[in-house]
Amino acid sequence: MKTLFSFILVCITSSLFSQVNYNFSTPATLSGSPWLSTATITVGGVSYTITGGINGGYTNLSSGGNGNTAALKKDGSGGDNVTIKRTDGKRFQFYNLWLKQSSYSPYPNTPPFYTIRFWDGSTNIKSYTGNSQNSTVTYAENIAVTSVSVMFNALSSYILDDLTVGPAAPSTDASLSNLYLNKGTLSPAFAAGTYSYTASAGYGTTSINVTPVAGDPLGAIITVNGDAVSSGSAASVPLNLGNNTITIVVTAEDGTTISTYTIVINRSSTPDYCTPASEASWGDDVNSFTLAGDGSTSISDNNTGGGSGGYDYRTTVSSVNLMQGNSYNGTVTTNGEQWNVADGEHIKIWIDLNDNFLFESNELLYNAPSLIINGTTLNFSLAIAAAANTGPHRMRVRAIYEDPYNQTNFDGCTDEDYGETQDYNVIVKSLNPLPLTLTSIKALQLKNEIEVQWVTAGEINVDKYEVEKSQDGVTYSKAGTVAAENSSRSLNYNWADTKPIAGYNYYRLKMIDKNGDFTYSAVVKVNFGTRGGRIKVSPNPVIGHVLALQLQNLTAGIYEVRLLDTRGRQVFSSSIDNRTALQGKEIQLPQSINTGIYSLQVAGNNTAYSVSVFIK
Repeated sequence: MKTLFSFILVCITSSLFSQVNYNFSTPATLSGSPWLSTATITVGGVSYTITGGINGGYTNLSSGGNGNTAALKKDGSGGDNVTIKRTDGKRFQFYNLWLKQSSYSPYPNTPPFYTIRFWDGSTNIKSYTGNSQNSTVTYAENIAVTSVSVMFNALSSYILDDLTVGPAAPSTDASLSNLYLNKGTLSPAFAAGTYSYTASAGYGTTSINVTPVAGDPLGAIITVNGDAVSSGSAASVPLNLGNNTITIVVTAEDGTTISTYTIVINRSSTPDYCTPASEASWGDDVNSFTLAGDGSTSISDNNTGGGSGGYDYRTTVSSVNLMQGNSYNGTVTTNGEQWNVADGEHIKIWIDLNDNFLFESNELLYNAPSLIINGTTLNFSLAIAAAANTGPHRMRVRAIYEDPYNQTNFDGCTDEDYGETQDYNVIVKSLNPLPLTLTSIKALQLKNEIEVQWVTAGEINVDKYEVEKSQDGVTYSKAGTVAAENSSRSLNYNWADTKPIAGYNYYRLKMIDKNGDFTYSAVVKVNFGTRGGRIKVSPNPVIGHVLALQLQNLTAGIYEVRLLDTRGRQVFSSSIDNRTALQGKEIQLPQSINTGIYSLQVAGNNTAYSVSVFIK
């Protein structure tokens, strides 16, 4: 039986990697204009192209080849070349080529008259030269290549025959030769033999571009979080607050050799504005910015030039008042150079009206319809919606270089090649100011709850205060209501959150008068402590789909367990009853859960925890 198996294996291997000779008895398909400079042939079921230079074209010959048989001829007049490769660009095994070459003199009249090169990608792995003006040579090799090329210095004509090729052995290279992020820095620095990395991203970075480069870009297949991506191309990955695990899987051409790289990117949970980077030293800047506000307030920020790294923090400039429902005019100038008649600076302006530290698409208040150049003043108008949130807000102005070859669709945070970003402060005021003064607002942790406290003065016709809560500082919902007392004296209010989450909790007041008009307070936050509680999975990686979970220093009670994949999709859920302060729990996971990295989340008793686990 062993002998029979070995015989079958040898036969299969021989069939897969057998040599196939093409003797041009079947004429090549010729194409090209004005010359027939491309010949297409099929060898062993695989399409190959033979491409020549622009001097002369190909002809199928019935004789004149090796042994005066059929062949392929190309006429030339001076320098010329020929390249043989698979149409799909994949590797092949080169075995043989018959070449008859005729060069003319006197130019050039010194050898070499041609050079043959064997390529693997961009690497020249072997080459030979021909020193005779008229020669017939058979090149016999056994070498895996992506192409074979011949360069002729002074060609009259050449004839090709007896091309022998076959499939190349599949590559086992499942490595990456490089890995790039458009935000943050890999730690440690990339190395092909290092498979785990970390990086940090700011709060305002809602997505990140990951660009993997395969060690074998011709044969390897790459996926980023399960989605296929070409070697050297960027994959955009959305980021949640906290840790985000990005998994890059490289499968070699043989289909069985696999390498897995992981990047854990921590997106800051502390709100802060992004500081996009770009190059402003060429003059692609916001050189001057003006905005006439309500009353006598205005911004007049002239001759600022290009800031370091393409970002300029201009919030120290006096803020401007903007009234709900009104429009305001301003100007922008730039030092940007003009390289052609269709380039310049693209201007966009945002105001973070919901104060979530992001510049969202509905907060883009101006998008210039045309580009501006050095010496040109752009006049713009900002319309403030009647229902715009009142109070202080961040305004962002961006000037980004564009031309017909560099069309950008930039947002408030993307890094760009050339341009500048400047930030200012504005204050949106109500058409109908609320009849009260909010003296202070704060939030404090008191034992197992958080108390929001605020002080007002001069309340008249105030209806109520709604306390809004957020877990991420972005999305808020009503958490409680406190009736207004209405008095000219100073009033103290408080509201208790009896179910805070572990980590940051964000709060703001929606202050509503009896006519239904309202305004928002500033945002306050509390980092609610977990009192040393944590969860642990041991062993990790998880073997045999049995997850051993320990709840350490957690209050006794019922906890919900969820397992999420790297795209945030729930693949398993269950509940456990934790009756002691420290207890181990074994959870049988479904066999259908694939090998990979997952996020395990445990929530209950006003607390929530998560940990990364690897399922083998």
